[in-house]
Amino acid sequence: MKIIFHSTLLWCFLALSACTEPSTQKQTVTGLSVEVSLIYVANVQGELEPCGCTPDTDFGGILRHSTGLMTLRQQFPQAFAVAAGGLLDTVASTQKIKNQFILQGFQKLDYDAIGLQWRDLAFGESLLMEKPLPWVASNYPRSSFVKSRVITRSGKQLKVFSFLDSAGFSLMTGREKFQQLTDELLPLIKQSRAQNEIILVLLSPNMQDWLSILQDQVDFIVLPTGAEQFEPPRALTPKTWLLQPGHRGMYLGAANFLRSSQGEWQLQNQQILPLSAQVANDAKLQPWYEQYNAALRTAYQQEVAIKKQILTESNYVGGAACQSCHQAAYAVWQNSAHAHALDKLKAVNKAFDPECVNCHVVGLHQSGGFIDEVTTPHLANVQCESCHGSRRDHVRQPVINSTTAFSAQRATEKNCETCHNAQHSPKFDFKKYWPLIKHQ
Repeated sequence: MKIIFHSTLLWCFLALSACTEPSTQKQTVTGLSVEVSLIYVANVQGELEPCGCTPDTDFGGILRHSTGLMTLRQQFPQAFAVAAGGLLDTVASTQKIKNQFILQGFQKLDYDAIGLQWRDLAFGESLLMEKPLPWVASNYPRSSFVKSRVITRSGKQLKVFSFLDSAGFSLMTGREKFQQLTDELLPLIKQSRAQNEIILVLLSPNMQDWLSILQDQVDFIVLPTGAEQFEPPRALTPKTWLLQPGHRGMYLGAANFLRSSQGEWQLQNQQILPLSAQVANDAKLQPWYEQYNAALRTAYQQEVAIKKQILTESNYVGGAACQSCHQAAYAVWQNSAHAHALDKLKAVNKAFDPECVNCHVVGLHQSGGFIDEVTTPHLANVQCESCHGSRRDHVRQPVINSTTAFSAQRATEKNCETCHNAQHSPKFDFKKYWPLIKHQ
């Protein structure tokens, strides 16, 4: 882990030191020479804050995002800041609270344009209207959002379009409507390009087939990758450049371009900024973050109160009930990090966030599982039943020397991967981790 962490430090240092000041050349009256700087991101996907379980996952979060934006805006002072959308969480149990605060946080980031994705519409238009952002939805079949957005900065104009992919249209208006909107928009884009406007198009993921349609018709295309890291900017043609941000908001990108009199763009300099722990949280957003934690805590306490009212006998017994028959295995567990998992969350004041707590206790979202440390102290931390399932029946009537019973209780690699997954433990290797807790 130390080697990984120091590599991250070196990476951050190189990224910060490699970026040179952008050119100060201005757009001429004849339009023969144009300089454009872009700051871009995409698909935060509900990552309001990073998972700090390992150095490998301690990237991103809106607090660092704000600091990173300020850094890049200082280095690229005339930059247009755009996001390709995909902001909201569609999975977490706290998604309603989290999404409201993500939208509020992005208001404070002050992006010039944000592309709309189907993910952002998962909870309807009303949520997006509560916290207005500079959405762009060029082929959205309703008039709720603008079709394009023109941003003017230092005498330069950037016209932004954004396209939803066809997949979501089947649930809304059908493929024919998607094709109709597409056929209507492409001539408008060509017309804007013919008027020497600088055109940027934001695409949703999985729209690679649009690159051939748009190249030489627009100046810049932002297409999210399927990975967390950014790809360096690359020229599709001399007149069209592709910017590919990663997902989960773990990095920010910036690039500075100069257009020749022939309309060809040249990359002057660029930076991909990792939002690691070396990037400080923005103190100005700290009150917003504290309000978010307070809302989570209130919701958690309300859920605990409801669970207490319907409390019945649980099928979970806690690891201490296993000790008398499985002394060697219990000793291994006591000396493992699993035995202190909840303490890790207390240390960072996140022992009330269900997204975190779920992997640090026994059966949080299961019937009879962990409620809180007062009501169910015996189910705190990662214990035997986290991997082997609830075992009250086994404790009441142990089955000795039964191959069938033992097989039913055996934990597998899949059990580990419910928490040691790509988001929280990307370098998890069962063969390397298992010896740390190996027992019979």
